[in-house]
Amino acid sequence: MKPGLNAFICVLCVVSMVLPAAALAADLAGKWNFVLDTEGGERRAAAEFRVEGEKVTGKWGDGQGSGTFVEGKLEFSVAIESEVGPGTLKLSGKIQGNELSGNWQFQSYSGTFKAVRPE
Repeated sequence: MKPGLNAFICVLCVVSMVLPAAALAADLAGKWNFVLDTEGGERRAAAEFRVEGEKVTGKWGDGQGSGTFVEGKLEFSVAIESEVGPGTLKLSGKIQGNELSGNWQFQSYSGTFKAVRPE
């Protein structure tokens, strides 16, 4: 094999490993409509995420939160006020296609969520 061809193959291998991670990050960035399953029924919320590397920042209602997004998995926390008082909402979910789903926790409450992009 020619020396230039070896270098070209190495570059292709590196690019093929980096691009999927970048595509996943881009898939999370933007607006999402959440539906949280709670004991009192469904709760809806809007969020918007920004992604830089593995770091996520974003807006949840009026609150600003942060977390990580690694290999398609989101870990995000935001301080919010609710009818049961102030606390930190924690989201742990995984993105698959155009859907984000997982678990949420707030004070002593917890449940599951699903989120999709607004139309």
